[in-house]
Amino acid sequence: MTPNRLVFLRRFGSTVVLWTVALWIILSGYEIGFHFLIGSLALLGLWEYYTMLDHKRLPNFKIIGMLCGLIFLIGSFYYFSHVGPVHSYDFEVATLLGFLLVVFARQMFQHTRDFSPLETMAYTLCLIGVSVIANLFGPSAAPTPPEGARARAHPLPRGLFVAVASWLLLSIAATEAWYRMHEGGEKLRWSVRWPETRPSFADLPIPERTRDLLLYDEGRTAAWQQPDGTFWSMFFFRWNSGSSRSRVVPRSHRPEICLPAGGYTMEDDYGTRTVRAQGLEIPFHAYRFSKDGQYVRIFSCLWQDRSKAGLSAAPVREWNRLAGLSFVLRGERNLSQQVLEIAMVGYDSPTAAENALRTQLEEMIVP
Repeated sequence: MTPNRLVFLRRFGSTVVLWTVALWIILSGYEIGFHFLIGSLALLGLWEYYTMLDHKRLPNFKIIGMLCGLIFLIGSFYYFSHVGPVHSYDFEVATLLGFLLVVFARQMFQHTRDFSPLETMAYTLCLIGVSVIANLFGPSAAPTPPEGARARAHPLPRGLFVAVASWLLLSIAATEAWYRMHEGGEKLRWSVRWPETRPSFADLPIPERTRDLLLYDEGRTAAWQQPDGTFWSMFFFRWNSGSSRSRVVPRSHRPEICLPAGGYTMEDDYGTRTVRAQGLEIPFHAYRFSKDGQYVRIFSCLWQDRSKAGLSAAPVREWNRLAGLSFVLRGERNLSQQVLEIAMVGYDSPTAAENALRTQLEEMIVP
């Protein structure tokens, strides 16, 4: 059986089964089954949407969105069937507003947010403006329900709305003021001097797919042979400050993620090694990979520019939420980031490879 025919039969079979179950639930009038069917399809569609965003490496709120969708569906079905459609509408609006508040709060206090505070403030003011207009031009009093009808849901007090809106504006303004107080001044950055004098030095082409995926502002990759007979290859990518990709893409471009796609197997993770070169302390994460029986030593560095006024702070060794909190406390945002990754073939021990790296970086690092 050909692969195309097999795919067709699988899709045809799943379609028949799905339609059979759907029609049986609809015609039988089984209410819980109908709710489960609609809810499952909605959550699957939402999951597929977030999967497409992940595939394109676009920042999104998958966990928050899925939880909101689940609460929205279960709560809506419950209120609609047990309380009434009016209360169901109020619950749906409250869920959506809660989702927006959580997203805004995350964007304000998450270091890797995708919008600057001014953009977030614009969205917040827009939302608040729409709500204020609806409040001003809406009916001042609820109409008297007919005899026997369910009572109308009580709207939230306007004082609560004003308090939440004031908290949002105050938080956004305080966040923007905090960063602006610490911005400015000379940034600590470095670049590399390529060993172009090596007789075997050669630039390597960067595939177009890689360029489209990484969206770097500056990049180069090359390979050469050292005098001791070992083979080195290196790439250096830099993302300028300002854009969201300068914060998201570099942190997702790591050896343990990218190299297995090329057929490499990670054998050892030696953790972070701090290399001192040209007066700078540069952290490198050390690995050992293998492919076709050959071992490759990998040293990977993710560096974010920082203010020279904050030199007392140690460079980031591990990128996690605590590291993001330290950036916030120092008032650093939207800074340039760069990745330097070196692969070595021919060293028998991690110590020998690390010593060779320290010696070579003293010549290659340009502060």
